[in-house]
Amino acid sequence: MEFPFLKIFLLICLLAFGVLLIVSVVMVVRRKNPDDALFKGLGVEARGPVPFVLVVVAAVGLWGLWNTYSPTLEKENERLEKAKKEIEQDLAAARAELKKDGAELENTKELLQQEKAERSQLGIESENLKNQLANAQEEVNKQRERTRAAWDTIQEHWMTDDEKKALNDLKQNVEAVNKDLPNEFRVVATPLGPRIDGRKSFVTFEVRRTAFERDSPPARGAGLFRFASTQYTIRIGYGKEEISEAQRIQIIQKICEQAASAAVNKAPLGEIIRALPGTLKATAANLDFDLEFLSDLAAFRYVVMRLQLMRVNPIVLVRGSADGEKAAWHQRLDRPYEIKLHNETTPKRDSADDGLTFEQGESSITIGEDGTYANKDLPDLRANWIWNNLKDVLDCQQATPDISVSSVRFWILEGREYSHLDQNDRKARVYLLMFLKED
Repeated sequence: MEFPFLKIFLLICLLAFGVLLIVSVVMVVRRKNPDDALFKGLGVEARGPVPFVLVVVAAVGLWGLWNTYSPTLEKENERLEKAKKEIEQDLAAARAELKKDGAELENTKELLQQEKAERSQLGIESENLKNQLANAQEEVNKQRERTRAAWDTIQEHWMTDDEKKALNDLKQNVEAVNKDLPNEFRVVATPLGPRIDGRKSFVTFEVRRTAFERDSPPARGAGLFRFASTQYTIRIGYGKEEISEAQRIQIIQKICEQAASAAVNKAPLGEIIRALPGTLKATAANLDFDLEFLSDLAAFRYVVMRLQLMRVNPIVLVRGSADGEKAAWHQRLDRPYEIKLHNETTPKRDSADDGLTFEQGESSITIGEDGTYANKDLPDLRANWIWNNLKDVLDCQQATPDISVSSVRFWILEGREYSHLDQNDRKARVYLLMFLKED
């Protein structure tokens, strides 16, 4: 940027020499005789060629100053012109950019409107699909109920009058138990549940969580106990240290006693479940408990005890399952497990588990001889682990010494590994098999 004072100084000098030239010319013109003084005043008297000298000096001064000032002025004009062009170019570019932005804004608005319309349409389609799925699921459930009702009719057709009476009494007893169960549990008749080869006069109920009843088709049943994807155990409690076996037995015994006492007194189970955290803290104050699993145990103990008090002695059937795997895997097993189970005789099929038949006699399998287990081993490992915990939760007869009930038999049924990934298949199901007469 140029220094502005120089321009101002040159302009002042130019004006001064111009004034001097004009004054000199005036003085020369006004003089009458050549010898007259050109200027008198302030003790100064100018005579002779002085006016002409002043005229020459003023003219030369003007010419010099003009030659000095003119390039500066031209340079300044060029700079201003250049700045003007740059400003005009910037302004034109800004206008073009603004126009472009405006066009893009309009385009964005159109796209947003289009996306909004598409989302609205997708929302409508999604809602329609949800309704269709709900209707399809409802129709599947209705069809299953119709099939079960038809099976009930067929089964009752071949029953004797005594067997029909026993079945009616049993259903009434189960309904009485359901009335005292909290809403998250239910004992449900399963006419198409597991069947025992060679046995005819029986009825099967399933103890389930109602939250599982609307599992995605193909339906596997609601189930009771659920597992993590590669696990065959459920941790009872969480703390800084692993729960000991002695603590596990104490906790399960406490649940057994509380549930059995409620069953004897026909008290609602919900009160016992709600009080579990405080009840168990006295046993293991340093643990946070898996209340879902412990509630499942309490519900099972309560249901079986209520039925026993009604002189109903069920056989408990436990069956595990596993979903598919993304890739083959193996994990360490603490020890080999020898499991006695009843093999399935139904042809293998990857569909709903209805009407499966199992052998009466037990077979023995061993899992983990190489110190590991895989996905295919999960169904029977899960059933075996649940069987052990259910046995323990029933073993507290000292809690009700004045009540005489028979022991409960357990059967582990061969489980299945399904081909697809579905967390609904990571469960163990618990059935109550009751014979209407002894063969």
